[in-house]
Amino acid sequence: MARKISYGLFLGAFVAVILLRLGNALLAGLLSYMILDWSYRRFSKRMGETVSRVLAISVFLLITTAMCWLLWLFSKLTLTRVPAILNNAMPQIAAFASNYNIELPFGSFADLRVWLIHSMTINVRSLTMHSGALTVGLFQIVIAILVAVMRFVEGRRTPAKGALDSVRREFAERIGLFMHGFERVMGAQLAIALLNTALTAAFLIVMRLPYQRFLILATFFFGMLPVIGNIISNTLIAGTALMLSPEHALFVLLVLAIIHKIEYLINSRVIGSRVDLPTWQILLGILIGNSLLGIPGIVLAPAVITHLRKELQAIDYSD
Repeated sequence: MARKISYGLFLGAFVAVILLRLGNALLAGLLSYMILDWSYRRFSKRMGETVSRVLAISVFLLITTAMCWLLWLFSKLTLTRVPAILNNAMPQIAAFASNYNIELPFGSFADLRVWLIHSMTINVRSLTMHSGALTVGLFQIVIAILVAVMRFVEGRRTPAKGALDSVRREFAERIGLFMHGFERVMGAQLAIALLNTALTAAFLIVMRLPYQRFLILATFFFGMLPVIGNIISNTLIAGTALMLSPEHALFVLLVLAIIHKIEYLINSRVIGSRVDLPTWQILLGILIGNSLLGIPGIVLAPAVITHLRKELQAIDYSD
């Protein structure tokens, strides 16, 4: 009975996340606790519990600070590098189109600039109108991270008595099983993201493209977004290559396409081998997760499928 109740609580929690649109907060909390727990397990092999927890929190704060700094640096570079890339790419695009008799979708670059400014203005207005929702979302993420840290610091709790303790233990088992799959999936995804960034960075250095720091950061951050992220980063890199020549831009796009094909192949194999899931199930989960929670749903999908499979395998159908 306690196990059935724990199943209901676990399912109810996910339904609440979907209905309340708490995907970003859930993902932030899970990532925070994963880093804390992973660090603690590594330190606890050689040190005591208290020292291990302090060191785990220190590692978490270090990683969080580094990521915030990289995001700040990326935002700062974006404000200066993107306009420079657009200004340098526009004349090259015009010359390339003229040489190969390609009709551009805009009459002149003045028209394109007007369109870009208009689009940016609309986006800024939209961002302003939804600033309240963004503030609430940021608040939810901060609360989720604090909950993860406080739960980690709390450590082992004193067992309750009776039915409550049975339900708690069963629910903790559900959470532990899910976190195991989540850690394996996220470890694989992070490895692929770092591999993609490393390969792209090496290529950018060999090509001696300008704005390398900005482009590497763009590859890393946009690379975490599905499909559209690679399109954005590839566009920025190709636009930068246009500053050298159209031939450089075409060659860059070709090499980046090869890098991403290798990335997708390794990604499906690595994640599939870690969680023992066929690629089609992962893609189906990503499709459903995206429709329910957006980008957080895409990240969570493989872990949810892995958890569901483990739970089904553990059910005794003989009863």
